[in-house]
Amino acid sequence: MSNNLLRYIRSVEPIPEDSPLEECYAYCGKINRAYGKSFYASSLIISREKRRSINALYGFLRLGDEIADFPLEGRGPEGSRRHLDLLREMIIEGDERGCHSNPIIQAYIDTAKKYRIPVRHAMRFLDSMEMDLACRRYSTIGELKEYTYGCASVVGILVTYVLGYREEKAFEYAVKLGHAMQMTNFLRDIKEDIRRGRVYLPSEDMERFGVTVEDIERERMTEPLRSLISHYVDLTRSDYSRVDSGYRFFKPDGVRFVYAARILYSMILDRLEAIDCDVFRKRAVVPMAVKLLLSLRVLFLSVDRLTSMRIKKPRRPRRKNNNEP
Repeated sequence: MSNNLLRYIRSVEPIPEDSPLEECYAYCGKINRAYGKSFYASSLIISREKRRSINALYGFLRLGDEIADFPLEGRGPEGSRRHLDLLREMIIEGDERGCHSNPIIQAYIDTAKKYRIPVRHAMRFLDSMEMDLACRRYSTIGELKEYTYGCASVVGILVTYVLGYREEKAFEYAVKLGHAMQMTNFLRDIKEDIRRGRVYLPSEDMERFGVTVEDIERERMTEPLRSLISHYVDLTRSDYSRVDSGYRFFKPDGVRFVYAARILYSMILDRLEAIDCDVFRKRAVVPMAVKLLLSLRVLFLSVDRLTSMRIKKPRRPRRKNNNEP
């Protein structure tokens, strides 16, 4: 029954229940490679032992995300809700027994036990996935942050347990980074999200900028919408800048992973500005070759060098005047 959930992981061939632990970890690694993109590139620069645990986290997170975003044919939101409930039960059962027959849950539980990750964080993440099944709009940035805490900041917390921290304050910066990364995803994925009936831009800001849901539904780039997206690009850049003062609270693997993730996701904002924030015309994507080159660079730089580097804000592309040819 529990392995029926593996049908949601459409891009990776499932493995049998009760597979050996190393095969469970390897399966999660394949999921990270297939879906992770920036997350996967960031994981390449940490030790093998930590990387396999990061893969286990990602396997669990991706499963919850896929259940919420892509209901199985004929199941609809109620089917997804039942499967999220099942996933909660599997995590609780695995936490109590120390193992589980589902390969993703087995790898996650083994990692959680090894790094003493409280089960409440997995529950909070799944709660946020369930929110996506019902809540399609957020009135204020405060409401949106409640959602991003569960779906993204909790991810930062999980990763921090695995990668290690020198001081508890590291978790504060992990929360900030998670929020910034999720806001970056929201801005990049406006087109894809509206096709699922979701708008993550806060209603009060849409009203203030003169943006309507109809503009987004018609996939029509208007100047008010462009200005709103640009506004959130600036806010999100500021969020990333606040993360830069927190590297010293992480252990070396954590510094490298956080630094790489911060730069890679900032590059998505660069791409958004390069296309003049027109998310309907072209998706803001950072090529995998660029991600791998950055990861390689981070791998060979010392932690002291990484923590002392100043990250320059890229120059904003010049907007073309309407009168220009």
